[in-house]
Amino acid sequence: MKSFWLAALVSLLTLGMSGSVLATGEGDRHDNDQGQGHDYHQGQGNGHHHDDDDDDDHSNYECGPKCTESTQIVLKGRIPCICDISLPSATDIRLFRSRQLARGGSIDDVEVGNFSASCNTGSVYLKIASANGALKNIDVENTYINYDVDVGGIDVFKADTGGTEKSFVWMFDEGGVAVNSATMLKVKNLGAVNGKTAGRYRDVLTLTVSGMPL
Repeated sequence: MKSFWLAALVSLLTLGMSGSVLATGEGDRHDNDQGQGHDYHQGQGNGHHHDDDDDDDHSNYECGPKCTESTQIVLKGRIPCICDISLPSATDIRLFRSRQLARGGSIDDVEVGNFSASCNTGSVYLKIASANGALKNIDVENTYINYDVDVGGIDVFKADTGGTEKSFVWMFDEGGVAVNSATMLKVKNLGAVNGKTAGRYRDVLTLTVSGMPL
């Protein structure tokens, strides 16, 4: 009888210990599950705050291949020289008047006409060319009369190379005679009538005006 009760007590003790072990194991698993869950969520949270992916930060984009290119565009154009030019309208100028020749003395200055020029270059160039380099006597060989060309009150050109063409270019600018208004050209310093060889005298003056160097 005593053996029966002893065996029953041992069985109860064994069963109780097994239940405690099972309970302890479940508790451990539960705690571990909670720990794993806690660690997992915390890890995810910490990873979110320290993530190096800057896709949402537009100011920190990195430039990859073909991200940036540049080119040069040349803007250019040209405005040509434009002038408003007025030249003397007369094509034949008579230098010697009968009345003047009759009374003798110096030959008067003769007005050729007005010219004016205004150019967008800021300068005006006047070229005066004499075909004969003087007044040539076409009736008497090797006979010439020298003369000057006055432009706006200044003796600009001297025709004094009898028989040889002569030209001269004068530039008008801010320091010279203003030619944006009417400027008179004169033939002057023809000398005295007395002593001049009779005959017909002739020369061809060519006036060229430009806003560019001639």
